[in-house]
Amino acid sequence: MSEIQRKIDLLISEANAHYETKRYKDAAKTFAHLIDLTLKNNDPEEAIYFGYRVADCWKKEKNELNRAKTFKLISEIANSSTALVSESYAKRTKNLQEKAESLIIAGESYFASNKTKAKEKIKEAIVILETIEKKTTKLEKKEEILNEIVKAIRLTGNTRKLKSINTKLISLKKEIAEKALKEGGQTNLLTALREFEDIIQIYEENKIPKDSDIISKIKMIKQKVEDYDPFST
Repeated sequence: MSEIQRKIDLLISEANAHYETKRYKDAAKTFAHLIDLTLKNNDPEEAIYFGYRVADCWKKEKNELNRAKTFKLISEIANSSTALVSESYAKRTKNLQEKAESLIIAGESYFASNKTKAKEKIKEAIVILETIEKKTTKLEKKEEILNEIVKAIRLTGNTRKLKSINTKLISLKKEIAEKALKEGGQTNLLTALREFEDIIQIYEENKIPKDSDIISKIKMIKQKVEDYDPFST
């Protein structure tokens, strides 16, 4: 057993003894020391656990300020650990989809402490997702990936890039909708309806003038769906 682990074990016993005898201030201080030690021991899960023990002590003491400070510390530890674990996994995995997802998680975690680094990670993820999208032939899968790209771009604040991808997404949604419309049947009609309504939503969110042809098709599809089932729309 390492010296630091031996010290951690002793302090756990001490902190629990303080807690059990309702000496919550002393328990909070000891648990706080354990947070530092477990972080030095590269054990963020334990650090977060001891953080909650500290918060509980301050709750018992009715000290809301110290309780709030403790929750802030816990969130900082969680964010930092999330970023490190996600980056580490992104470097190791050969699965491009998971690599992109990990980089986005890392980026989101960095926003509180380093916005530049956060955007860099998300941009890396976008490049990977665009590569996946280009190699994908199935329309529905391409749509799924483009939706992920849109969400990621919004985090970076790149409005020009967002407009470009939304244009591509609208075009793809039209293709899926028209294909479903051509095939007919209630299920396909509902698919077409969903895609056309999604396009209208994109128009509204980005303040793009609505396409009157799509609005007409939505009305037409709704009528056809009602002919199948009057309670379906």
